[in-house]
Amino acid sequence: MPSAVLDLLAVLAVVAVLRARPSVALTVLVVEMVAFPPTLVVPHTHTQYATLTHVLGLAGAVRLVSMRVDRTAVRGMMRRTPVHVALILFILAVFTFGVAFSSQASGLGSANVRLAGLLEQLAFFIVCMALVRVIGNIDAALRALAAAAVIAAAIAIIEHITLGSWGHWLFEHATQNRFTNASHQLALRGDTRRVKAGSDFALEFGWVMVVLLPAVVVTSLRHKWSQV
Repeated sequence: MPSAVLDLLAVLAVVAVLRARPSVALTVLVVEMVAFPPTLVVPHTHTQYATLTHVLGLAGAVRLVSMRVDRTAVRGMMRRTPVHVALILFILAVFTFGVAFSSQASGLGSANVRLAGLLEQLAFFIVCMALVRVIGNIDAALRALAAAAVIAAAIAIIEHITLGSWGHWLFEHATQNRFTNASHQLALRGDTRRVKAGSDFALEFGWVMVVLLPAVVVTSLRHKWSQV
């Protein structure tokens, strides 16, 4: 993807997260997480840490803070759940046994990367859960998940037809993280190219779609029932 197009896409996505309806902001965040590689860096930011995922996550956090300042926040918006607690405990365990008391100094680099990834997941969950509570309708969350699944499936279908990698095209003009797993061409299994959409590899994409399938089914059934 040309750098100018990716820059424009990032700007539009940030504006949507900051200014659009909470349901639209939630959908943008979920679609980006599913359909775009997590290592995709926004061009002209001059740092490999300014990935599209990080930029939109930061925009989501800024929106939550602004809602607090404007007194438009919903009561209990940041209330913790068992999932919050489980993620925090898991992160503390990883830090304690994988970093602080690690006996192998050579493995600290990879451990820190995994720890950073877990912190990103926690932040993403906090932002999205808060937006769901602001919306006050679980159907909106299901529609966001279903939209992400449909878009990812459409990308995979195009990959299957063209035999080209979505990730490889996105990273074609990248100057940062250009040689990550997501930037590779489609893997070959026998005579078949294995699609992966916004994931690093085909198996990851398969598991993501399995997880999202219930949201697609429930959303479709509710839409059908609403027409009766």
